[in-house]
Amino acid sequence: MPVPAENRVMVKFPRRFSSYYALLLCAAAVLILSCRSTIDLVLDDPTFRKDMVNAALQGEKFNITPEDYPEIRRLLGENHPDYRLAGVIIAIQADDEALYPDIVDAALDVNLDVSETAREAIRENPETFRPFILNLLDVDNPSRRAGGLLLLIELGGEDIVPILIGYFNDPDPNVRNQASRSVREITDRNNPFLRDALNNPDPLTASIAYRTLGRYTNPDDAPVFVSAFASSEPDIRREAQLAALHLGDAGLPFLHIEAANPGKPYRVRLSALEVIQGLRSTGSLTLLMVLLDDKDERISLKAETILGTYGSEAIPALAKLYGESTEANRIHAVRLMGEIGAPSALPILASALDDSSPEVRRIAIESLVRFGDEAWPAIRSRIAGGGPLSREIAVAILRKQSDPWLVTQDNGKPNVTALLLLITTSETEELTEYLNRAEIPRLKTETIISLKEAWDIAEEFAELESLIAGGNDPYLYAWRQGEIYSVAARETLQRSFNELHEYFETRDPAALETAGKIRAESRRLEDEARKQKEKIENMSENVKIVGEVRLNRYRGMRELLVRTWEYTIPELRPLAVAVYADRGVDPEFLARESALLDSQAK
Repeated sequence: MPVPAENRVMVKFPRRFSSYYALLLCAAAVLILSCRSTIDLVLDDPTFRKDMVNAALQGEKFNITPEDYPEIRRLLGENHPDYRLAGVIIAIQADDEALYPDIVDAALDVNLDVSETAREAIRENPETFRPFILNLLDVDNPSRRAGGLLLLIELGGEDIVPILIGYFNDPDPNVRNQASRSVREITDRNNPFLRDALNNPDPLTASIAYRTLGRYTNPDDAPVFVSAFASSEPDIRREAQLAALHLGDAGLPFLHIEAANPGKPYRVRLSALEVIQGLRSTGSLTLLMVLLDDKDERISLKAETILGTYGSEAIPALAKLYGESTEANRIHAVRLMGEIGAPSALPILASALDDSSPEVRRIAIESLVRFGDEAWPAIRSRIAGGGPLSREIAVAILRKQSDPWLVTQDNGKPNVTALLLLITTSETEELTEYLNRAEIPRLKTETIISLKEAWDIAEEFAELESLIAGGNDPYLYAWRQGEIYSVAARETLQRSFNELHEYFETRDPAALETAGKIRAESRRLEDEARKQKEKIENMSENVKIVGEVRLNRYRGMRELLVRTWEYTIPELRPLAVAVYADRGVDPEFLARESALLDSQAK
């Protein structure tokens, strides 16, 4: 490291002097430095080289002669940046044209202190350094050419722009990039030389002109970039696309117009779509979905590819699109939400289970199934708040995925609503397999299967009840009437017993008289019941055979309905009520009627 100036003596003396004289001279040098006078530059002697560097860094002024130039250049070539910085300072002090090229080279130094010191000198005397900077542009070394283009920024002036544009077609890409950057630093986007360069017959020059204009990122230039999509030169189209990309969403209206116009050449539409793909803005979703049905299959395929690149950020826009679109767009929106796989899409996908379009529902189902149990909360919500279609579909999905919530809610209570749907929309085999997979307790499983069987036969039972009540089957009608009379007679007889019991307690003659009247009514009802039996006996054999078959079926179904109701575990009794009500059957009445008939038979 250089030694601090205050600890060093910087003076030039002959090597033949003794150490004693050297010390004297050093002391004199200290006095000279304290007076801030110019001193001789000593760079060729290692003993004083560091002192000279430190003195230069501290702003000392030197007596510099051309004989010192080689040593100054050596400083500029040192590895340590402090030495190079000292070399620049001393070269600037020399103020000799012979060192101007060295100062220009130092302006390109990797060390900011070195380069900025040199550039400050250039900025103070731009015309002086101009020819030396321009000389860099004619060298074979591309890095030095690029450096020259960088330093032209320090000169400034509109007259520099044509020089810079002349290097837009340089064979080296770094040189071209620097020429573009320098133009942007010196002038604005409306520079006539830059605008003319857009139409330069040389494709490379024109393409870099588009690149340069694009870096200003002014939305007013969007039509310029879009118009270049029609160019036959790939470089121009590519740079125009990149320029449009830099505009962001501000350029979307122009891109959408080009992409959607079937009258435009494929090359133009594809170029617009490629930029749209790069932007991946949710504002393009509607257009892309429309293009899925484009007559040009290449365009529709590209639109589908772009849609596949969207992520969760597109869900809100897709949800809005789903709610406002045609069936075709709803299909695309639901499919895309499923492919994106973001949980935020689940409520929309679940709501699509109620869509009027079978295709939308099918895609929604496929999408929800791919989510697995992550989708269960959204699907469950349709059972309580969805329409008939979505409720049935939701049960089917959850049944296939063995969600135990269909039987028991999260709070531990039976899920009556879901269980009723499960029973009324599932085949017995499907229901049984689900209950086993979901590991539902045995007693619950048996009760649910029994209620499923009861629900299945209750429809036929209700039909027979209607047939009997309407008198359309004389055998069943007579049997049913006889049964009604028998039940009524039994109930009336019981009432007469109650009156007799009151008589024995009160010895009230009125109670005895009432009991007699009621008993007479009971006998009348019994007679009516016998008459119905006689009617059946007098029927033809064919009527009796058919009637007996139906009667046995009816009795078997009633017995099953009664038994299922009575054996339902208390926890699932609300479910049983819902199952019987769904078929319009009153289990309490059936059980009561059955008990009376059984007691009469005994």
